[in-house]
Amino acid sequence: MRAVFPSLIRDRSGASLVEFAMIFPVLISMLLGAVQTGFWMQNYNAVRNITNDVARFAMVEYQRGNKITNDSIATKADTLAAGAKYQLGAGTFVPKVTDKPTQVDGVRQLRLDIAYTPPEFMPFVDPAILTIRYGRDIYLYDANVKAVTP
Repeated sequence: MRAVFPSLIRDRSGASLVEFAMIFPVLISMLLGAVQTGFWMQNYNAVRNITNDVARFAMVEYQRGNKITNDSIATKADTLAAGAKYQLGAGTFVPKVTDKPTQVDGVRQLRLDIAYTPPEFMPFVDPAILTIRYGRDIYLYDANVKAVTP
């Protein structure tokens, strides 16, 4: 038995396989992390573009004389997100439109905030970390609106 043990210690033929087996989970985690980061960046750009498209929609509709509601603006955001152009999951896409006090006569000011949680590839990452939040103000011409003085 003593003669077998020293020969196993000197044998290096399986060392590469053992080292690869030890580093393989780290390499896979790094690969999945790179994919998740790229996917997150694509979704961030999609959310940003949806916000801009919805703001443009609201401005054009107001210029046409269609006094759209906050709910119809949020519905437009949902429709764009689920559409073929962006294909974001509707269940995790949450648009919110709120009125803001305006500082300029004749301008209705809204705030569009969107929260989106993309699907995850790595189950050990907290989904709250991946949540994308983006918002912008929308300014609509409305002659009946008076500015709020501080």
